[in-house]
Amino acid sequence: MRVVNAGADHVLFELFGEHVAPHEYRRLEIRTGKTETVSMQPPPGRRPFSGPILDRNGNVLAVFVDDTTAQAFLSRDLGENWTALGEPLTDIQHAEILNPVTGVYEIRGIAYSYQRMPYESPRKWKHPPDIVSALSGDSIQLARRDGVRRALTPQARGITITADGQCIAYVHPANDKKMHLRVLVLETGNMVDVGTDLDSPTWLPNRR
Repeated sequence: MRVVNAGADHVLFELFGEHVAPHEYRRLEIRTGKTETVSMQPPPGRRPFSGPILDRNGNVLAVFVDDTTAQAFLSRDLGENWTALGEPLTDIQHAEILNPVTGVYEIRGIAYSYQRMPYESPRKWKHPPDIVSALSGDSIQLARRDGVRRALTPQARGITITADGQCIAYVHPANDKKMHLRVLVLETGNMVDVGTDLDSPTWLPNRR
């Protein structure tokens, strides 16, 4: 058994053993000790790519693929039904969902994956249809369940998200070759460049 991650009241773990199917997952409710099976039934036309993990509310997050794109999804019913998060990804070798306990999901597309074994061939993608907008190669995007999403430069570092999921702060290399601290309001896209004095304390308000 391997613990994958935990939300506020739940723990996700993967089972291993001779009589266990590959990639079999259970969600444990900490207060009651109740365990439930995570089905990981893919959305129509897609296959598992990475995940699953839990968010803070015990919802299941995973990335699924077809021949053209990868897409992050959220399930509120243990993998029976899925809702897409953020924009599709393409021309990547790996994808991951970070910071699941904040309510804002950091979705990363990785063009070269160190997780790929030396004997594995790089994944080849078909070109997405023209009607599909997809982030190509290395990418970072932040997505909320209400549909709000913002793409960041892949060079963004030190991403910090407020508890209410309204604002983020991150460090970004600018044209002056210095690292700039930026604050972004997710809903409006408004951004403030705080400056380059990164040794000074920075206050990111919790907008409630």
